[in-house]
Amino acid sequence: MVVTSGGQLFKSAHVVSINSLGDNHLSDTFNVKLNRTESIVLTKNEIVLSLAASKETLLESSKEWDLHIALTQYRTVVTLHFLIDLEGTLAVLSKAFQGNDLTPSVVFNCIEETYLRLKLL
Repeated sequence: MVVTSGGQLFKSAHVVSINSLGDNHLSDTFNVKLNRTESIVLTKNEIVLSLAASKETLLESSKEWDLHIALTQYRTVVTLHFLIDLEGTLAVLSKAFQGNDLTPSVVFNCIEETYLRLKLL
């Protein structure tokens, strides 16, 4: 395992124990005991990245990992949520246009309602 803390790099560190700081077992900060004398404080994210660092070259060559990285990017996730909201709003408009009572006033009201919903997005 490769561990970095405060600019220090601990290559091939042997982790003896990982203890949560405080009473909360779901804490984001942990005391990592590397050997009998050394221990460092790391966050949950730093621990996960340290554990994955040794397998990073294998992950980079995997198509599934590339897809995971692409789908978990903030901009992609936000865009997908927007498209889901947009699809729901446009589905209501489409359903209204497929009705049997399609008159100019119904069309106007549906378009106006859709416009207002899209403005809220």
